[in-house]
Amino acid sequence: FNHAYEVEENRSFIMVRLTSLLLTAAMVFTILVALLLPVFGRAIGHFIANLDGTPEMFLTAWSALRWGISPIVLLIVFTALYFFAPNKRLSFKFVLPGAVAATAGWILVSVLFSYYVSEFANYSATYGSLGGIIVLMIWFYLSGMMIILGGEINALLHKRKIIPEENPR
Repeated sequence: FNHAYEVEENRSFIMVRLTSLLLTAAMVFTILVALLLPVFGRAIGHFIANLDGTPEMFLTAWSALRWGISPIVLLIVFTALYFFAPNKRLSFKFVLPGAVAATAGWILVSVLFSYYVSEFANYSATYGSLGGIIVLMIWFYLSGMMIILGGEINALLHKRKIIPEENPR
């Protein structure tokens, strides 16, 4: 993102590494939530409902909530990523356009890629047991492209002066 904003990295080595570790942990959490809730959300809901003792009422609310939680988590993590990663002081409202675009793009790419893999691609017949790894790596690549696209949108809006100039960190 520093390259997108055309700024040099002048934060300390330790600060850059700590930021990288925190953002990496946030992305791992995001990927887990983005994968677990849509795929295993029903089973998780049944487990929680059995603990709570109100399965019917909880399951009705859970079926709607599980599809809303993923985009919210994605939006929060992408906003934090676009706020903390570049060596440029930005406010949260100025990183929201890229975070919204990245969230929408991530969801769209994931849904379309899932449809493609289930309907058209037969990776396991071609590559055997490596097919699952290939599919996962392609999904990671497409997801990374959406994250970069969101950062580039923010930088482009900043360069066009739609977003006011802020001081570097």
